[in-house]
Amino acid sequence: MGNQFRLLMNRYASVYALILILIISSCANDKQEKVAPPPTELDGLKVPEGYSIESIVDPKLLSYPMFGIFDSTGRMFVFESDGSTPATTEDMLKTPTYHVRLLEDTDNDGKYDKSNIFADSLTIPKGGVFYNGSLYVTASPHFFRITDTDGDGKADKKEIVQTGWKLHHNAATLGGPFLAPDGWLYFTDARRGFDITTKEKKHYTGKSSYIWRCRPDGTGLEPILGGGYDNAIELTFLPGGETIGTMTYFIEPQGGQRDAIMHWVEGGVYPKQFNTIQEDKMKMTGELMPVMDKLARVAPSGIMRYRGETLGGENDGRIFYAEFNTGRIMRGTIETDGATFKTEDEPFITATRADVHPTDVFQDGDGSMIVMNTGGWFIAGCPLSRVAKLDVPGGIYRVKKNGASAIDDPWGKKINFATITPQEKAKLVLDKRIFVSDNASRQLVALKNDGIDAITRELFSSDKEEIRAKGVFLLGQIGTDEALAQVKLAMDD
Repeated sequence: MGNQFRLLMNRYASVYALILILIISSCANDKQEKVAPPPTELDGLKVPEGYSIESIVDPKLLSYPMFGIFDSTGRMFVFESDGSTPATTEDMLKTPTYHVRLLEDTDNDGKYDKSNIFADSLTIPKGGVFYNGSLYVTASPHFFRITDTDGDGKADKKEIVQTGWKLHHNAATLGGPFLAPDGWLYFTDARRGFDITTKEKKHYTGKSSYIWRCRPDGTGLEPILGGGYDNAIELTFLPGGETIGTMTYFIEPQGGQRDAIMHWVEGGVYPKQFNTIQEDKMKMTGELMPVMDKLARVAPSGIMRYRGETLGGENDGRIFYAEFNTGRIMRGTIETDGATFKTEDEPFITATRADVHPTDVFQDGDGSMIVMNTGGWFIAGCPLSRVAKLDVPGGIYRVKKNGASAIDDPWGKKINFATITPQEKAKLVLDKRIFVSDNASRQLVALKNDGIDAITRELFSSDKEEIRAKGVFLLGQIGTDEALAQVKLAMDD
C-alpha cells in the first residue's frame, strides 16, 4: 500500500511539474509578445510602417544643428547655430557666432557620446565636405579649409581658400561645398552679389545667383550656371555627374508655387526672371531653363541621393530632401524626361507637431538615414517662424528599415589601404559599403598613373554603366596624359 501511494504521488508530481513548466513557458511567451516594436514616431517625426526612428545624440551634446557630413572614419561634423539671430548682416560679420561641432561614437553602439567644438567664430556655415584630412566649409564671404593638425579633435589651422561672396544674415547665402564625381567642389549661392578675384587673377563680379565650382586647392574657380532665383541650398549628383539640387523662389509665390527641385545644367540660365540676369549679361539662346519639380512654399533644404539597399531596395537611387516649413522628409523617384529629368515625390517622414524643422538628410555608413531637425531658433527671413523659440531644441535621428541586415565594418576600418595593391583598391570601388567605395576611389586617384591599369581592368570590365562611368571620372581626376588617353578610348562605350 505504501509503495502504491508513493508511486501515485510521483505520478501526480510529474503532472504538476509538467503543468508548472507549461505555465512558466506561457508567461515567457507572453513577455516576448509584449516586447514593444521599434518606435515609428519620435519628437514629432513619424516614419513609414516598416521603419524605425531613434535619437542618436543626447540633446545636451548639441546646440541647434543645421547640416551634417561624415569624414571617412564615421566622425560626424555638425554645422550649428548657437540660437542667436543677429539683427543685421553687419552684426553677424562683426561677431560671428556659428560653429562646427565634431561628434564621435566611441563605443560603436550607433550613438554619439563624445562632442566638442571643432571650429568656431563662423558666419553661417551651410555645409561642407571632409577631404584629404581637412574640412572644407563655406561661411560667407569666405570658403575655408579647416584642419586639426595635432589630432585633438579641435581645429588649429583655418585657411581662406577663396573669398568675395556677400553674406546675408537670413541664411540665403553661400553654401557647400559638395564633392562631385568629377572631383571638383561645387557651391550654391544666393542673389546677394559677389566680387571675387581667383587664384589665377581672374575677376568675377555680379549680382545674380550662381552655382560655382573649383578644385579642392581653390584653383579653377568659375560660375557654371545661374539665374534670377533667390537661393540654391544643397546639391547631390547622379552617377553620370548630373547635378540635382534644392532651390527657393523660382517664382514669386503664386498659384501654390514658389520653390523647386532642380536639374542644374552647365551654362543654363534659370528662373525667376530678374533684372540681374541682364545686368550680369548672362548668355541666353532662348527661354529660361525649366524647373524639374515645382513645389509650394515649403523651403526645401538638404538633399541626398540614396545608394544601396539597406534602407530597402526600392530606395536605391532615389532622392530624399528636407522641407523646413512642412517638417517633412520627401522621397522622390527620378525619371528621364527628354534631355532632363522629372520626379514623382511623396512624403517619407512627416511632422506630427508644430516647430519641427528638418534641415538636412544624409546617409550613414551602415545604410541608415540621418535626419537633422534644427529646432525653433531660426527667424531671419522665414515667413513661418516669426518668433525665436529657443526652448524648442533640435536633434539628430537615425531611420532604419526594420529587419535590415547589419553591415560589417561599414567604414572599412579593418582595411589597411596603405598595404593593399592598386588592383585590390579598384575592387573595393565596387564594394557595397559606400564609404569604403568612396575611400578606395580617392586612394586610386592619389596613385596617379600607378592606378590607371587597375581602373581600366576592374571598372571598365563591369557590366554596369554606373561603374564604368565611375572609372571615367576617376581617370579624369588623375588628369595625366596617360589617364586622359584612356578617357578618350572610353568614349566609344
